[in-house]
Amino acid sequence: MNYIKIPQFPETEIIDLKHKDLILDYLKKIQPCISELNFVEMFAWRNLRKISISNYKNNLIFFLEKKGQKYFYPPFGKETEKIVKEILYYFKSNIESIKVNAFPDEKLDLIKNITDELFLEDDRDNYDYLYLCNDLVKLAGRKYDSKRNQLKKFIKNYNFEFSELTFDSVSECIEFQKKWCEIRNCNNDLSLTNENSAVLEILKNFSHLPAFGAVIKINKKIEAYTIASELNKQTVEIIVEKANPEYTGIYQAINNLFAEKFLIEYKYINRQQDTGDEGLRRAKLSYHPFKLIKKYNIGLINQNKKTL
Repeated sequence: MNYIKIPQFPETEIIDLKHKDLILDYLKKIQPCISELNFVEMFAWRNLRKISISNYKNNLIFFLEKKGQKYFYPPFGKETEKIVKEILYYFKSNIESIKVNAFPDEKLDLIKNITDELFLEDDRDNYDYLYLCNDLVKLAGRKYDSKRNQLKKFIKNYNFEFSELTFDSVSECIEFQKKWCEIRNCNNDLSLTNENSAVLEILKNFSHLPAFGAVIKINKKIEAYTIASELNKQTVEIIVEKANPEYTGIYQAINNLFAEKFLIEYKYINRQQDTGDEGLRRAKLSYHPFKLIKKYNIGLINQNKKTL
């Protein structure tokens, strides 16, 4: 892989569309399991979280900031533990705080040889919700009774159209997103304001991104839309899902119809995190995930932290 186009560590550069092919080649090689390591997701949040890239000894490293804390995403490969250790110590030598963000539980064996130097922070709010695609398509069994009932109500009560999200419908999605934000009072909630900015980044650049989606129209107007992007060969990630709550069952409808018509080739659907929002957590759990992908923040050990 050619890394000439990106700066050498410790210099970094905010990711942009010009980095798309390079990053996609890297992600295809490592086949990530965490929602953070998705080009569309990183592109959407690149300015809000200062997501940047750097070449560290021919390894592609992603840096970011959240709530004033610097992080970098896990570098997966033969030298994961060596790279993690060297970057952490570099920042320590410069009296800067940095942590590894979103390190998945299933990959912790990659750093087992430096457990005496690192601590773990369990990051429950950012666990990924992973579902079997077949479950979200069939909604079989008593545990999905309420979902099927809501879906049936929507199909019965509304004359709707379900179709692919095309470039021609992006401008209408942008208008709907503004309407959705007004309904949710985004201006009074910083997290929703930031999310709205990230979503608009995706919509405005939709034709240039490795993303696809669908819309539901009622009376010829978009009242729900969703956008997804492949995470790995077996998993698709839902990046955006918005609907007008005035229509009973519309969220269940966009979820189910999208899975059935566009996602069936994938075994798993990653629906990202709940970010600690209790309502969102209940909603995600109500779809009975196949598993939660546990994630941790990792940093250099100190007396206030527990070892691995």
